[in-house]
This record gives sequence, structure tokens and C-alpha cells, in this order.
Amino acid sequence: MAEEPGGLEAWVGSAVYVLLTGEREHWVGVLQDWDERGVVLHHTQRDIRFRASEGEAPEEGGPDKPMLVLFPWAQVRHVGVFLDDL
Repeated sequence: MAEEPGGLEAWVGSAVYVLLTGEREHWVGVLQDWDERGVVLHHTQRDIRFRASEGEAPEEGGPDKPMLVLFPWAQVRHVGVFLDDL
């Protein structure tokens, strides 16, 4: 379990968003794992539709199947949880 500076905790299986250095948009998915390499996020078509419902344009030619994405710690600016899921 990882504790954020504000006192909220993210755990494997929780819905999270990941903000990356140099990017304005966030990635939404389910936290799969984290280790010395970085954060592993399970990203699905549902997550892409969620981003589009927030006013973001859907990605053209996006993935049709769920995928695991590794975000190296050097790129991760913030990992946040959705308050509704707590």
C-alpha cells in the first residue's frame, strides 16, 4: 500500500490516475503493481471512454484490448485515487 502526502492511500486494484512529467493529460486505470522500475497500470477501453467523457478527445486508433503500461518513476509526477472509490 502506498500513502500519498495528503494521507490518502492507493493499493493494488484501486482505480487511479497517473500524471506524467511533461504531459497535461492523465492516464486512468487500475493500479496493478509498483516496484523499483515504476508504476504498472491496467488500462482498458473503458478507461479511454472515461477520459473522453471528461471532455478529452478520444485517441484515434487507440488500443482495442486491455493493456498493461509501465510508467518509469522518472516520468511519474503523481499517482492519485478517486475519492468516490474510497
